[in-house]
Amino acid sequence: MADNGNVDKVKGKVETAAGNVTGDNKKKAEGFFDELVGKTKEVASKVGKAAEDVAEKTGDLFDDAKKKFEEAKDKAPEKTEELKEEAGKVAEKAKEVAGKVAEKAGEFKDSAKEAADKAAEKLDHAKEAAKEKAEEAKDKAADAKDAAEEKASDVKDAASDKIDEAKDKVEEAKK
Repeated sequence: MADNGNVDKVKGKVETAAGNVTGDNKKKAEGFFDELVGKTKEVASKVGKAAEDVAEKTGDLFDDAKKKFEEAKDKAPEKTEELKEEAGKVAEKAKEVAGKVAEKAGEFKDSAKEAADKAAEKLDHAKEAAKEKAEEAKDKAADAKDAAEEKASDVKDAASDKIDEAKDKVEEAKK
């Protein structure tokens, strides 16, 4: 089970509440920090899930495109053979008609090749777009992680400053 931050958030709320009840600023700061850690884990979990979803959908799209391309590629020779057989039958009836059919078969073969070439080009574009989207998702996840780490560090520094101030006040009060 992935840690989505709930334990840290609950722990932080309990510590904050305990700090509020007892007046313990250190406990409140620790609670606030734990809540922030929990929220950071929650955001990281959501970003990771979104990246997984994008990768899965990209893979599905790639697989579908590849399957359709393979089907088109497999059917092209079969269609060409059908046309050749048909041309042979017509050739028996009339040479003039056979020549025209053969010419049309050649045109069909060329257009089938063009279609296959276009499909391959579209597949390449789709793969590139999928790679770019995956990279963007990865970059966004890294940015979110960096921002969360920076915020956590800021909160830690602020908490440490507050703890130091409290210690100084305690020392002053002792004097």
